[in-house]
Amino acid sequence: MARWFWSLLAALIALLGLGFSLINFQQVTLAVGFGTLTLPLGVLVLLALLAGALVAGLLLWAGVILPMGFRLRALEKDRAGADADG
Repeated sequence: MARWFWSLLAALIALLGLGFSLINFQQVTLAVGFGTLTLPLGVLVLLALLAGALVAGLLLWAGVILPMGFRLRALEKDRAGADADG
């Protein structure tokens, strides 16, 4: 049941993104350090959202998930040592 929900939600978001891109079809030039990019506004906004999500995910992984994994391994090592001691 949950798989259908998430599949339907993903399809709805994809359709909304496509609709957003079709509405915002004006060409926009973005000056970056090494040159310029000319893309439709909708595509540029969607790429910016994707880049932001990737950066947020990397920050979450580096700031929360990775340290928790280190802590978990240390706790498991301590527990294994305590179990061996009796």
